[in-house]
Amino acid sequence: MPPYCVVDLKASGDLIATTAYLYADLERIPGCAELIGHLSGELWKAPDAFDTELGDAAGVMSLRWWSTAPTAGLMTLRSEQQVLSVTVLASGIHAEADRLTIHALQQQLAVELHGTRHEAAFALAELDQRPLAATINIRSPKERSLQALTAVADRCFAAAYFRYLHLA
Repeated sequence: MPPYCVVDLKASGDLIATTAYLYADLERIPGCAELIGHLSGELWKAPDAFDTELGDAAGVMSLRWWSTAPTAGLMTLRSEQQVLSVTVLASGIHAEADRLTIHALQQQLAVELHGTRHEAAFALAELDQRPLAATINIRSPKERSLQALTAVADRCFAAAYFRYLHLA
């Protein structure tokens, strides 16, 4: 299977990094195979939307998936009721579904930043790599164990999601 692209963006929407991932490579990172398995199970049970908790005794965060189309959607990570990140997943199967999902998130970003000292960047709307998981990182959790989990949760969910769609 071909790699999928993970893009990290600042809260303003500015591009930080672009990395290609292979499902098999991600499984070699300690804890990722188990996380991919857990998220795959949740996705198979409820492909349109679900909430699940991630973490351990040191800290817990929630992961929420919402499908905006059969081949695209949004994932959020939260800790202590605060949003940590938002990830848009665009498979490339239906270009219009990808475009509408990315556009909706880009518009929300512009609304959220209006009237603040930050200006919304439009790197998200310009991304054409597919399959794509583009994460807007908003804040880092306080708990050290959750910081490491936050760094791989979007990548693991993308692996599960794109495998579910037979793309990874």
